[in-house]
Amino acid sequence: YSTVQADARFDWRDGKFETSVEIAGDPIADRNAPPLAAKLRGHGASESLTVESLAIDIPGVTAGLSAPVVIDRSGKMAGDVSHFSLAVDLEKQPWFTAKGLVSGAVELTPRAGTAPLITAVLRAQDIALRDWTMARFGATAELDWPRLTVKHAELGFAEGGQLAVKGEWNAVTKKVSDGVVEGVVRPSLVSRWMPPAWGFESVAISAKASGTLAELVHEGKAHVIALAVPKIRPLAADVAWHGTGLAVTVDDARLQAGESQLALAGTVERNGA
Repeated sequence: YSTVQADARFDWRDGKFETSVEIAGDPIADRNAPPLAAKLRGHGASESLTVESLAIDIPGVTAGLSAPVVIDRSGKMAGDVSHFSLAVDLEKQPWFTAKGLVSGAVELTPRAGTAPLITAVLRAQDIALRDWTMARFGATAELDWPRLTVKHAELGFAEGGQLAVKGEWNAVTKKVSDGVVEGVVRPSLVSRWMPPAWGFESVAISAKASGTLAELVHEGKAHVIALAVPKIRPLAADVAWHGTGLAVTVDDARLQAGESQLALAGTVERNGA
């Protein structure tokens, strides 16, 4: 930013204080940065600070507190439940090219002797980032440190169908618990990472997983419609598998192209054998 202006007020009286801060920033002319505006109001005493309001206003971004936050002298949250909201118009962001609307809300619940319980809800619609698109997204998650629980997350595609995900991640043990993926995957989600001339119409998948990433225990089944591979007629495929990490046992795989069918089964070890 070329200039950042701040206006601060601090009034102390009878062992208590009130404060307000306003910040405004003008971006450098040749930099992809938006103008910035932020306002904070609060009050307190020697034992704690109550942030009454916090508002951040950037073109295409609105964020702020919808309920006060109380912070004690040790830097920990206290008091009642606090709420933070966010709304973003991606098309108005100057540092990247994108379209779509994103909104979210975070609830922080203070708890004695431990980190606050954080619950978040996120929504997005009509997202477009270069050659990657998503019609809608919704998620509800809870952070009870060190456990992050995705209670429900759902991706919706312009081609139709949705993919649901849920599970838990422990940031200390680095383990996934009760991970579940179920629904339909469409090309718009993964096409940018596929080899040229490869494609498919849809993949119906049902899978579950648990454990560390290196030793992830997983199993599932998938049904692929109109799998396109260079020099091969469009295929339909059904696969059922289970495995640990990169070692996978294909319990049953069936490929069909026209009247031709092929059944397969086998094991792929970590070394590729």
